[in-house]
Amino acid sequence: MLIRGRQFVKRHIQAIKNSAKTLRATPWATAVTVLVLAVTLILPVLFWLLMGHVKPLTNEWREGNEIALYLDTPLSSVDETALLVRVRGTEGVGHATFVSAEASLKELEQQEGMEDIRRYLPNNPLPSVINVMPSSVLDTPLKLEQLFQKLKHYPHVEQAKLNRDWSTRLYAVLGFMTYLTWLLGGLFGLMVVFIIRNLLRLAAQEHHEEIEVLKLIGATDSFIIRPFLYTGMCLGAAGALLAFLGVHAVLFGLSHALHTLISAGFGVPLVLKLSLLDALRFVGFGLLLGWLGAYLPLKRQLASIEPCH
Repeated sequence: MLIRGRQFVKRHIQAIKNSAKTLRATPWATAVTVLVLAVTLILPVLFWLLMGHVKPLTNEWREGNEIALYLDTPLSSVDETALLVRVRGTEGVGHATFVSAEASLKELEQQEGMEDIRRYLPNNPLPSVINVMPSSVLDTPLKLEQLFQKLKHYPHVEQAKLNRDWSTRLYAVLGFMTYLTWLLGGLFGLMVVFIIRNLLRLAAQEHHEEIEVLKLIGATDSFIIRPFLYTGMCLGAAGALLAFLGVHAVLFGLSHALHTLISAGFGVPLVLKLSLLDALRFVGFGLLLGWLGAYLPLKRQLASIEPCH
């Protein structure tokens, strides 16, 4: 078992060396290919990064999704507390705050022109309110509506209010941005696979006679295709890493404009950072694309090559 393991590692190391030798033999072609792959990947990577950082900022917008529960008047403090506890324990509720009728009236008095309103009221007409902020897991209008319908039928809730138009617009925008990110990622990912596919297909045609000789002496398809796989994976990883650095450069150039735009739209600053984990993810994605671009076409091409006897 140990010997087989060593042989397995040795074969892969030899394949990596052959792949590196092939790439070094054509430095300009390799550099141009990596550059093309990087440019292809920059746009989806940039969109993915922006979506990952902008989505948490939409919590500022989610305040428009707040559900207001207006309670029966009058209501005992025991019933108010029991209802608040029940609302907070409801699935889908992020947090809930209780505002008494007296607190609502005091807030009304603080508004301009309403300082003497208490003088004209025989009693406080305002109800107690429970303001409910849905949790972030409610990421569709349907889920939000289901929570609203559940809360409005709780005992002692006289009326409930939800701004449906706002929530519909918010989730529509987020859904479109998410769809666009995945669409761009898929399309540009296919472009990378296609570029690597054509490049290695041509390389296999150039080594047609060598492949025939290898098959003649009994080499398996796995042995023959292995250096090509590592070549594709190296190109994909290098392109993804260069795209990662390119995104850094783009963000540095647009940092002030993005900061101003997001601060104006969300009211909070946007800090765009790419971590080491992000770099590893991008490189892993590039490795996968490179492997797909090499394996899928070459497997069929090798099957069509028969050794000459």
